[in-house]
Amino acid sequence: MENIWPREDPDDQSLAPRGIASERQHRDAFFARFFELSLDLFCIANLEGYFLHVNPNFSTVLGHSQAELLARPFRDFIHPADLAATARVMQRLGEGQDVVRFRNRYRDSNGRYLVLEWTAKADGDIVYAAARNLSEQVQLEEEVLNARNREQAILDRTPAVIYVKGIDHRYQFINRQFAELFHAARGDIIGKNDFSLFPQAVAEQMIAIDCEVTRTGEAITIEELVPQDDGMHTYISVKFPLRDAQGVITAVAGISTDISDRLRAQQAEQELRLAQAFQRTLYPECAPEIAGLDIAGAAVAASHVCGDYYDFIPLAGHSVAISLGDVAGHGYKSALQMVGLRASLRVLLEASGSPRMVVEKLNNILCADFEDDPSFVSFFLATIDGPAQSLRYIGAGHDAFIIRADGRIVPLESTGLVLGVQVDETYAEAGPIAWAAGDVLVVFTDGFNEALNHAGEQFGQARVLDSIVPRRTDSARAMVEKLFSRVRAHVGGALVQDDMTAVVVKATE
Repeated sequence: MENIWPREDPDDQSLAPRGIASERQHRDAFFARFFELSLDLFCIANLEGYFLHVNPNFSTVLGHSQAELLARPFRDFIHPADLAATARVMQRLGEGQDVVRFRNRYRDSNGRYLVLEWTAKADGDIVYAAARNLSEQVQLEEEVLNARNREQAILDRTPAVIYVKGIDHRYQFINRQFAELFHAARGDIIGKNDFSLFPQAVAEQMIAIDCEVTRTGEAITIEELVPQDDGMHTYISVKFPLRDAQGVITAVAGISTDISDRLRAQQAEQELRLAQAFQRTLYPECAPEIAGLDIAGAAVAASHVCGDYYDFIPLAGHSVAISLGDVAGHGYKSALQMVGLRASLRVLLEASGSPRMVVEKLNNILCADFEDDPSFVSFFLATIDGPAQSLRYIGAGHDAFIIRADGRIVPLESTGLVLGVQVDETYAEAGPIAWAAGDVLVVFTDGFNEALNHAGEQFGQARVLDSIVPRRTDSARAMVEKLFSRVRAHVGGALVQDDMTAVVVKATE
């Protein structure tokens, strides 16, 4: 191999003794062998862009022969995207600057591009350079980066709050959910401690838990109350230690999940069950035993609780008050108004024997209750005297029907305005109306009329009466059940829009 290392002429005996010349020959041979056997890529090039010499590892790594590498400008082997950067590096070398750890990509004989990292120095027009094949390392780095990005994406898209704090209690990592809670960028939180983010009492509690994790070296699961923009939130937090290769705890990681909505849902469900249980106690468990009368009623809510109301209230002298109300709307608000209506009616009936006065006082009470939250109630109140076989009623925006024993239908039209709209409204009491064996009183709310099937067709008043008339010889309970069965068949799987309540009273003697 031709000697490539600059040195004095060994034949010039005037420059050095023979022993020194021999030592230099030995040194040159050593470096030449090092050049040939190195696993790195060594080369000598000129500033015009040609290799003057390459070591064998060039061919081993790139697969091109030494002759091919020396015959062509090295730009022919460089990735097109790296040509501009390589040209700038050559210019720096020409200006006498050293180049350290410059990376570009060289094409191998199979057409693949390998990443080479260069260190180079120029001596005049000659460049001495060494490169290392970093392709596997770069690929590994990319895989690690991709894995890190993938993990970061997963952590950022989880609804849980994830974080890492050093043993100095300062945040080292937070996911996107954590940053969004504080309306801040990650960089604004990293390096801060809990006292910078939370009230002192909350921060002290959090740090105390972190200290317990580092003291015991065990994971801890706790519930934490954390203040946020819309108030206090409850988190279930799992905190656990992170250790280095020697097993020393270096940080505490935490995964906190906001369970406030779940707790509120559980509380709401519990309150709903209590409300439903309470409302069931407001409806009559069974009809009163009044001589000559068969009484039944039922209510079905459109939502969780019902805004309809019915009641059977025994009166003196073998008489009974039959009441039914339909509070505007449905749901919790209507249900609460229904509770107030029921309580007021019972108190008023006990204090006054006049249905007309009872309804007028009830109207004024509801007007006062609805003053800040306008609403209204359609209401029907009938008093039936069993022994006298007579019926009186007041309809406050609510009609009813009597189905005679022979099948004739007698409308009982409203006698006044709905309740809760006009203070000091007067109401007329209709009757007495003859009441004979086999006659049936039917009172129902608008939920039956307005019940829609999938085609958008209403159940309607006619179907309600058609459900009762053919069954008028049945018991009151059987008639109520038939009515609800018919409306369920009509609606099918469609959503019921309003509460449905019906009362049937039949004269038996």
